[in-house]
Amino acid sequence: MKAKVIEIMDDIEAIISRIVFAGKRFFRNIWRIIQWVPVLWEDEDWNGPYNILTILSYKLGRVKKVLDNEYTDPDERKKNVETISRVQELIKDINEDDFCKEEWIKHTEKWGQLKLDFLKPKEGEPAGEVKIYREKAADGDAYEQERIECLKVFEIEAERQDKAYHELFELIEKNISKWWD
Repeated sequence: MKAKVIEIMDDIEAIISRIVFAGKRFFRNIWRIIQWVPVLWEDEDWNGPYNILTILSYKLGRVKKVLDNEYTDPDERKKNVETISRVQELIKDINEDDFCKEEWIKHTEKWGQLKLDFLKPKEGEPAGEVKIYREKAADGDAYEQERIECLKVFEIEAERQDKAYHELFELIEKNISKWWD
């Protein structure tokens, strides 16, 4: 009889334990949803890489907190946290899109601010043209030279952006299976 009572008590304890676990998990999941709301609120389906990478960075920040605990191997923990931090840094750089900030500042100092002239439509055309130029390069040789230098900065910017994307996805590919506790 005593064994039967102990068995019933163990069953009741197991049931209560599962109920408590399910309750804790339910509220933990609600809290997690609340924490994600600010990130998801800014999301737009049409905003491609910016929002996808922002969501990824937020998720990796959460993973980094979990990995940075005393239960993981200190060397592995340090490597994983550093790698995730680098991935987040690359995402920030890509989202800010300032790969040639200094070059654009120098270009603007040399050639002046961008100007737009809205030209009247030619006869029979519904809209006019827009002339885009820099203050110190309105036309002639200066205009052509400014365009050449501008295109060079665009090329450098594209190369740096491509390099950042390549490093980002290479780090993810090589490390994502390590990012769990």
